Amino acid sequence: MSEAAEGRLVNEDGASRLRTVAISIGVSLVVLTALITLTYQLVDPTHGWLGSLGVGLGASMWLCVLAGAVVGNGIHELRHERAAKQ
Repeated sequence: MSEAAEGRLVNEDGASRLRTVAISIGVSLVVLTALITLTYQLVDPTHGWLGSLGVGLGASMWLCVLAGAVVGNGIHELRHERAAKQ
């Protein structure tokens, strides 16, 4: 791997991108867990809230990485473009 590829993650812009993506992943975990838990509880209430929470958390752990990375990277790029225009 080249030096330029590795340096992108340790410079200030890379650290800012990683923070934005990490925050987005955390927020998407909470939102997706709540959404999937509520939906599962409404569809099949026989398992109770704890069972619904287990399904919601299990499913959202996989989805939050994808959603958080896409949204976090988009937010970072939007901020970067907005700062470049000014």
